[in-house]
Amino acid sequence: MTGETTGAPRTPEPKTAGPLPWEKHLAREPGTDAEQEAAFEARRRQSQGELGSTRNWLVVYTLGSLLFGWNDLKNLYPATLLGVFLLVDNHLQGRRLRRLTREQERREQAFSDWIHGKRIVLPLLFPAALLALFALQWFVGLERGVAAAGLARPEVAEGEFWRLITHGALHAHVLHVVFNGIVLLAVMAQGMTLAGPAMAGIVYLTGVVAGGALSLSSPGGPPTVGASGGIVGLLGFITLLTLRARRDIPAGFWQRLLKLWVIIILVGWLFHGWVDNWAHLGGALSGAGLAWLLVGRRPFALPLAPARALTLAGWAAWAVVLASLALAAARMIGWPA
Repeated sequence: MTGETTGAPRTPEPKTAGPLPWEKHLAREPGTDAEQEAAFEARRRQSQGELGSTRNWLVVYTLGSLLFGWNDLKNLYPATLLGVFLLVDNHLQGRRLRRLTREQERREQAFSDWIHGKRIVLPLLFPAALLALFALQWFVGLERGVAAAGLARPEVAEGEFWRLITHGALHAHVLHVVFNGIVLLAVMAQGMTLAGPAMAGIVYLTGVVAGGALSLSSPGGPPTVGASGGIVGLLGFITLLTLRARRDIPAGFWQRLLKLWVIIILVGWLFHGWVDNWAHLGGALSGAGLAWLLVGRRPFALPLAPARALTLAGWAAWAVVLASLALAAARMIGWPA
């Protein structure tokens, strides 16, 4: 008897046999089965009523944008398209709600509780830090902040490569930082639950750098700022990871991911003069690429358990990200001179 094997190492067996981690959050419903079904139907009717009220307002909004927007054709097209998109989404939500079963509702709620209910502090801290830095940028002047640490091609060509990271710490206006902060809060919580906080740091930093690099290689334009590269990097990572484990993921989560991608693509298309789509593309490719390198076609379990070296690299990535915030703040206040 020998303790050795020859040839290629064997692929590890999947670890997803048995209860999934998020299934521990399945709530025990009170009452008899008939009472539980009645409560579910009451929730369904309430949700249908809310969707109907929203649909009425969306119809008014869409028709209003058509009737009163002819004197401003530049804004008529995106405003009307937004209304149509929201109406289609409302219709699809209604169809899905009619087909939803009580068991599907329980499983989707359990998955949501698992993926958003852990590690609340860290996902909150980073958007809060970006918001605090934006307050400083507002105080010194938005344009001054962009000039100090944004991704400007001439400065990078002169050797200021640190701008590939610091541009992710700044934002162009209030709506920019608010929208990025809301999306970042969601995808950071998802990334940290699915792969751990250290791996989320690697994905975010790589997305910022890859988005900046692809932006630099694109046709010239104004300086780029914003955390979008890192955010879309996390989104690409989560998308590919959950696509590989889609049998273990409730359909509702995947539909929300798809809707977020549609929103990002629509915003990039409608406002391409202000949105850096190259940075978004670079972030998406880097995030999906990291997920593929990490799991490929091999069986794996969620949440991931990165090797010790990856964990150390992840905390180092977070240190670099935090240092970039400090450097951007220092540059905005004129240090070093």
